[in-house]
Amino acid sequence: MRRSEVEAYSAGWRGRGTRFVRVPFTEGTLVIDLRDPSTRSLVWRAIAREDKSNAAKVEGKLDDMVRKSFDKYPPKAK
Repeated sequence: MRRSEVEAYSAGWRGRGTRFVRVPFTEGTLVIDLRDPSTRSLVWRAIAREDKSNAAKVEGKLDDMVRKSFDKYPPKAK
């Protein structure tokens, strides 16, 4: 099932202001965001999907989804 959420981020000069971003996702999707703590800006994002309709089956795959996501960090320079 496709859904979306709205996330709020600090934006603007010295973090004054807020930026809203709609993040679409499908149930069974794991999103990992790494942010710079001083600016809260997004540094890296991983998205892993598991095509299972049963939540218990997806939960059983979480460790593997996280491990595969972090295998791609840090990003390789082009």
